[in-house]
Amino acid sequence: MLWIPLDNLRKALRVEIREDDAELARLVQAAQAYVERRTGVTIGTATKHQYLSAFRDCVIEGFPFGAITSIQYYKAGVLTTLPATDYDIRYVDGPLAMLKFDTTETADEDTVDITYTCGFGNQVPKDLLHAGVSLVAHWYNNVEATAPVDLRPVPYTTGVILDMHRVRSDLR
Repeated sequence: MLWIPLDNLRKALRVEIREDDAELARLVQAAQAYVERRTGVTIGTATKHQYLSAFRDCVIEGFPFGAITSIQYYKAGVLTTLPATDYDIRYVDGPLAMLKFDTTETADEDTVDITYTCGFGNQVPKDLLHAGVSLVAHWYNNVEATAPVDLRPVPYTTGVILDMHRVRSDLR
C-alpha cells in the first residue's frame, strides 16, 4: 500500500488520466525511501532487526518505535529467547527508545538478535505527507536532469519539513 494514495496525488498534481499511475506509484516509493533516509523515520510499519555482540544497553534504531517482538541469542550453540522480564524500553532523552537489559545471561559472541516493529503505520503526520507530495510533484514535472527550461531544486518547504522530522537525540 502506498503511503500517499494515488487519488490524493492525482488531485494535488491536477492529473486526470490514470495512464501515469505506475509512474506516480514508483515516484511515491522513491519519495518514501528519500524521506526515510533523510529523516531516520519509518513510513508505514516495518519489522526490523538489530544485532548486538552482547547484552548491552543500546538505542533502538527504528523511529517511531513500536514494540520488541523478540530478543534471541545463542548460548552454547542453542538458540534461546530472552524473557521480556529481562529488558525494558525507556525514553531517556529525545524521541529515541533505549533498550535497557536487566539480565545476567551471556550470549555467544555476536549472536544477540533484537526483532522489533516501528513506523507510523497509516498515521503519517500531515506535514510529512505534504513533503512527499511535493517531492513527487517535483520529480514528476522535472523528469530530466537537464532540459531546455530552467529547472528548480526540490522545493524549500520540503527540506524544512524533513529537517523538522529528522530524528535527533543526545544519544544519536
